[in-house]
Amino acid sequence: DSVLQTLVRIAAELTGARYSALGVIDRAGNCLERFVTHGLDDRARSAIGPVPRGLGILGVLIEEARPLRLDDLTRDPRSVGFPPNHPPMHSFLGVPVMTRGVAFGNLYLAEKQPHGGFTEEDEETMVLLAAQAAVAIENAGSVQRDALRRAVQAQEERDALAGQLSEAETMLVESEGQQNSLKQKAALADQLAAENAELAAQPPVTGAQYAQGVRPVRDSTLIVEHADEACPVPAARQGS
Repeated sequence: DSVLQTLVRIAAELTGARYSALGVIDRAGNCLERFVTHGLDDRARSAIGPVPRGLGILGVLIEEARPLRLDDLTRDPRSVGFPPNHPPMHSFLGVPVMTRGVAFGNLYLAEKQPHGGFTEEDEETMVLLAAQAAVAIENAGSVQRDALRRAVQAQEERDALAGQLSEAETMLVESEGQQNSLKQKAALADQLAAENAELAAQPPVTGAQYAQGVRPVRDSTLIVEHADEACPVPAARQGS
């Protein structure tokens, strides 16, 4: 809107208009969707109420898209009047702002100062200004579209990076789980190896010791059992 606000200010300065405005036409081309003003303070705009939608004289410019100059717009039969609290306006000059052959909006001037109506020279000046404004508006739109495209591209890159990071985290968690499992298996293998080494280090048990109920255990101590409590001799040996 800063470009549009500058446009209406320059238009008023070049023509001596007390009031100036730019109405932006909606995509359907039927009414105004934005209305930028110069010459009205915030209190005056608030007192007038909602911005115009493009009826009456403003609607004529939307339909015909060509310059319109009036000495007294209130006497034109196409005028529909003003809303309450609207400042009085008589002299009027309207010029379309075209971008790529399509009406972007209309530039409005009212109340030529110090008196009288707008001249043919004013109209020519506004036609040139409208053409320059169209280029500025188009360039501003291109900058905004480029910025939007870059923002979308950056968001896509961030989403892709987030996906890669999530995948890497998942792989890391799985890798840590595998490492923990391997560590547990290695610890168990070490424990079994130690126990086997401990058993291998114990002295062998003789036949006499076995008959007396002596058997080795893993804590390297000997348990002596009474012969009557020893393991029974297998059936194959009972007759010998």
